[in-house]
Amino acid sequence: MTVECRDRVSVQDVTWIEQLAAKKKNIGAAKTIAVAASGFSSEARRIACENAIDLRILDEITEEDIKSWMPLIGMVHVFKDCELTGPPDIVFLAEQGDEPSETTFPNVGSDLLSAHRIFRGPGDEPLSLNDIWLRADDQMKIFYQVPCDNKDHFFKVNIIPSDKLLLLTQKGNRQVKSISLPLRLRWKHENIPLSEAKLVRYRPADAADPFPELVLAEFETKQAISNNLRMGFQLQQDGPMVHISAEMVQSESVAAAEPVRNCGSKSS
Repeated sequence: MTVECRDRVSVQDVTWIEQLAAKKKNIGAAKTIAVAASGFSSEARRIACENAIDLRILDEITEEDIKSWMPLIGMVHVFKDCELTGPPDIVFLAEQGDEPSETTFPNVGSDLLSAHRIFRGPGDEPLSLNDIWLRADDQMKIFYQVPCDNKDHFFKVNIIPSDKLLLLTQKGNRQVKSISLPLRLRWKHENIPLSEAKLVRYRPADAADPFPELVLAEFETKQAISNNLRMGFQLQQDGPMVHISAEMVQSESVAAAEPVRNCGSKSS
């Protein structure tokens, strides 16, 4: 089966449909669906019928149109927002030649610590401070302590490595005893009204075609550093069900030297 699409201002004439009919025959397709944003001429519809080509129209609709189909007013994207509020303290176990026997790693700045993989894990895998924070949040459920009220909350999180974690120093690798992180944590709310969604209608070009008319409202979040969300709500008019699709979208604004951040997603 092939699906052919055109987003043109003018109505599609017979030329395109004849080309599709020839292609359908040449490749041995069982079915071809032609989708246009502006409709089809009467001659194009006739040729499509003769060659068993289904014609569909995908057009934009208004906020009022979608509200007549379903009571949808918008979407709230709730995601984790976290950053360092000061330099972290990394305490490691000293070896001969280090002074004192237990020392605090110099405060070299949160950007440097999060950007560079200055740790080594049990399997000698390189890790950044951000990697360690993500693991700690996953294991300790730190964000469970944060009210979901769209407000900043300040914590001092102490991480005691459960496995052998090494810190790269100028004198060699040293075993990490603890890491203390001053953090601002927030369940951030991104409100996306229906007016900012992509609203489209998918329908047959011929009123006699039994294919059901569908509408789609697609929302896309922008504010998370990573793990943004593209969510679609699709339904058939007078139908009993709403089909929901969700896709994680990598943010284009992710920078290598960002302060320690963790942005997960949930929506409501």
